[in-house]
Amino acid sequence: MTDERDRRPDYGDLLRSPYDPDPGSGREREGEGDLPWIPAVIAATIGALVVSSYVVFSIVTAPEVAGDETASTSTTSTVPVPVQSDELPIGFTALTPEVGARVEDVRVSARGTSVAVSTAVPGGTDPAAVPPIEVAYWELESDGVPNAMTAQYGELGVLGNITIEFASLPQMRRPELRAYVAEGAYEQSVTIDLPDGFVLPETYVGIAVDMGDGRFVQITELTIGDGWGYVSWVTEGDFPAKVDTVVTFVGTDDPASEDVVDPTRLTSPRLRTIGQGTGPRPVPSMYGFSGSSQLVRSGEPLGESNAPTALTVEFRVVMPEAIADPVPVELSSFG
Repeated sequence: MTDERDRRPDYGDLLRSPYDPDPGSGREREGEGDLPWIPAVIAATIGALVVSSYVVFSIVTAPEVAGDETASTSTTSTVPVPVQSDELPIGFTALTPEVGARVEDVRVSARGTSVAVSTAVPGGTDPAAVPPIEVAYWELESDGVPNAMTAQYGELGVLGNITIEFASLPQMRRPELRAYVAEGAYEQSVTIDLPDGFVLPETYVGIAVDMGDGRFVQITELTIGDGWGYVSWVTEGDFPAKVDTVVTFVGTDDPASEDVVDPTRLTSPRLRTIGQGTGPRPVPSMYGFSGSSQLVRSGEPLGESNAPTALTVEFRVVMPEAIADPVPVELSSFG
């Protein structure tokens, strides 16, 4: 970690587990025109804002003139060729040279403030070739007072969309959103043998993962059931982290996997994959000062013929090696 992190306020008193939000919807669509080719242009424009920047041309052929023998009896047109720009789409702020961000919606309620952000890449860039943006944390400033995020998460099934949660700010004055991008990553993996004599479901507390230099990830709760689980955690030492959990039921096996020991496990959702139409992709993993998740079973169900003899749990913790200077993201239209 570098000294850049020391420039921001201490958010230790703001750390808490995230709650389930009601993510905001996107911006309202602008009014549609009455020309027949407008829908195609709108569809192309929306797609361009997500993956690249395009200038779209429509070719409209002249109608046939009745009684004019010189007029062509048929019309032809060439397929329009998009002209690509190597810039980000309009309204996006560059967080890195490869990825830009734009605020799509802000929702304020008694439970908290939600900011919906979309991301885009420059024209001519394949989005699949660009790694997901790694924002260590976000700040939402109101009336000159910075407020640290309480959580951020990606939207399942929509790569590149981010929802950021803050404490409730019913009176936002001169708001400014700032992104602190992570640079590099340090990973620590710890495997623990849980005590014998367990009876499922079993709950464990007081587990700590030492990240060095006085930084810890405290596991505030780990509950293990026979086919489900739950984990919550918080960082101590004012640093963001990503925490993945793997519970292994030792002594279990999938008989269908010949010559392979395939024990039943409970894992964090982001360690699984979800279908995206173009093939399975990992569930987005994002930094936070605290977090919680359900654990999902993989492998054979537990039973008399597949009973565990022991339990082990692995915590995989990732923290930024450094954090870049803040990047302001335009938010004035929501203030």
